[in-house]
Amino acid sequence: MSRRLSTWVYVAAAAAVSVVVAMGEIAVVGNLDHGLPAAVAAVARVAFIPFWLSYTGGAWVALGVRRLAFARDHAREFGLAFATAIAIHVGLICWQTMRGQPPAPMTVVIFGTAALLTFLLSAASLPALYERLPRVALAGFRTLATTYVALVYLLDFAIPPHPTRLHYWVAYAAFAALDGIGLAARAVVLLLGVLRPWRRSAPAG
Repeated sequence: MSRRLSTWVYVAAAAAVSVVVAMGEIAVVGNLDHGLPAAVAAVARVAFIPFWLSYTGGAWVALGVRRLAFARDHAREFGLAFATAIAIHVGLICWQTMRGQPPAPMTVVIFGTAALLTFLLSAASLPALYERLPRVALAGFRTLATTYVALVYLLDFAIPPHPTRLHYWVAYAAFAALDGIGLAARAVVLLLGVLRPWRRSAPAG
């Protein structure tokens, strides 16, 4: 399978799963007033899976977890799958807003910034644009943008409702733990990358 075809498979799969999950949530709830918010939250969790694989794959391989080499090797495909799911997530929020249920202004700022960064990263990965961008600047932007998205996810997942219900531990706590582990893995790899040059240049004691 060519790389371009492989990318479209990832994107189509993310779109299909997101739509099916959203429709399922609305059908289970039985009405749009409560079904749409449930669908918005569910699609955000669907999007997290390809994001986590794209964001952490390289770090896990650097730490010796070779079984996740596929995530590192297909980071771009997973990243575009994430962006596709987020586009559907944003579409559901727009639908919810048109029905008179807009998100809070601070939610728009924090999560809207994450969505915007996601779409900018997707645009920067297009060959026509990627070839014209400075590699160092692009790598820095990618690191900052994906880390911001990971932190926003952690903020979303880690704050339990009041009172805390079993649903939280099933639907959110596991995602929060996974996100935290991924951030830690990236931080360890970054720290090791900083320390190695220093150790090589340090005088022998």
